[in-house]
Amino acid sequence: MLPKVSKHCVMQAVRKRFPLLSWLPKYRAGDAVSDLVAGITVGLTLMPQAIAYAALAGLGPQFGLYSAFAGSFVYIVFGTCKEVNIGPTALLSLLTLNYTHDTNPDMAVLLCFLSGCVELLCGLLHLGFLVEFVSVPVVSGFVSAASLIIASSQAKGLLGLKYKAEGFVDTWYQLFQHIHQTRLWDLVLSVSCITILLALRKLKDLKPGGKSQTNRQKALGKVLWFVSTGRNAMVVVLCAALAYFFSTMEQAPFLLTGKIDAGLPPIAPPPFTTTFGNSTLSFLNMCQHLGSGIAVVPIVSILGNVAIAKAF
Repeated sequence: MLPKVSKHCVMQAVRKRFPLLSWLPKYRAGDAVSDLVAGITVGLTLMPQAIAYAALAGLGPQFGLYSAFAGSFVYIVFGTCKEVNIGPTALLSLLTLNYTHDTNPDMAVLLCFLSGCVELLCGLLHLGFLVEFVSVPVVSGFVSAASLIIASSQAKGLLGLKYKAEGFVDTWYQLFQHIHQTRLWDLVLSVSCITILLALRKLKDLKPGGKSQTNRQKALGKVLWFVSTGRNAMVVVLCAALAYFFSTMEQAPFLLTGKIDAGLPPIAPPPFTTTFGNSTLSFLNMCQHLGSGIAVVPIVSILGNVAIAKAF
């Protein structure tokens, strides 16, 4: 009896640590179509989004792309909440910039690694119960503040402006200082994309024929749902084609990302030493420079995921 109980407990523990073993046997072929649409839509949307997040963190575009897809391969095995965004976010990108803006990319890579170590340690020590002490007003305030910060950080991109700012207040100060440099076509493209996305979002609510639908009306409803669901990918593809057309004409009226380094970086541990300026920083020097960011970044990351998980 005891060996059976022990084996059952072991299997439960394994399934708890690897949720993939619980949902994969129940996966149906019919789910693959929806997942394929979701994967293509999210993937195409994530590319420009990741590049924007890298810019917010003060890094090259390739860093955003690397971090956008790498976490997905791990989360598919260990993840328990499909609505959680695994990858860079605007708020964490801004925090990364705050702690590494005056250094090189090695500091950002080390900060990311140490943040992951802190979160892993919290998981191994079963500190998840501490999240229960985070009240609803705290989560609501966090989400609201994050929304304001993220929206403020994107304003310069919508207007086609280029400037550096630190903090929420400085962002708006610099925006009004450079507002006269607004690029008209960047603004037109931004407003057009937002308008199209909001309009396509409403398509899935349309019910051709009402309750008594014919087969043709049902097919039309599915097409509208597909277009509405894949609206982000469609806008990205259209804008990319538009940018490519103008770039070949060498008359691009919009600010373009430019050349991005091709290929993947070699798989290696994070840099524990780095050269910045005329000096070499050891691991302890790097940690000292990052300071409270080693604790703040993982805490903010956890709170963000908790807010999303509670919403669903």
